[in-house]
Amino acid sequence: MSAIMGGAVMRPRSGILVLVLVVLAACEQQDGVPARPVAAPGPDGSAWRMVDGSATTAAGAADAELATAIARARSTADDARRRWSAEPVADRAGWAVKWAAPTTEGQVEHVWIRPTAWSRHRIEGWLASPPQSPLACGRAVGELVSFPAEELSDWVQFTDGTVEGPRQGGFTIELFEQRHGSPG
Repeated sequence: MSAIMGGAVMRPRSGILVLVLVVLAACEQQDGVPARPVAAPGPDGSAWRMVDGSATTAAGAADAELATAIARARSTADDARRRWSAEPVADRAGWAVKWAAPTTEGQVEHVWIRPTAWSRHRIEGWLASPPQSPLACGRAVGELVSFPAEELSDWVQFTDGTVEGPRQGGFTIELFEQRHGSPG
């Protein structure tokens, strides 16, 4: 069974990846308060909250640990890009890139992208996580976006094709899991 998203056929495995990326930090905003109110933690005390149907946490601009995680992602992005480029197209479904996307409110929201093209200068792909604030580019989930490579804020490869298995990259994912546990 396949689904069509923005003109691209998504196999069930890649659909699961998109769902997990949405759950693993769909809304990390900087430069202020999240655009929408975030509900109180659930009865289990988890910091993961449901906002517009996706689990989310919010991070402020002054978050030094998040800045360190983003710096680690950026410092390893060239190697990740080379490995992604060397993969057969069919094996790229286990990859995602996080974009520090400008919003219409003048903030930055970190959203996940399923890359279709990744050069030293630009990244293009399908928006895989729902922005919680309108993006300056006007795009929504499932639409094609393109941005300068220096706006990358994370990358991840699920090395066995499953989100439960080992991964490379995912520095912001690791940080949020350390802080809040697994969202699942």
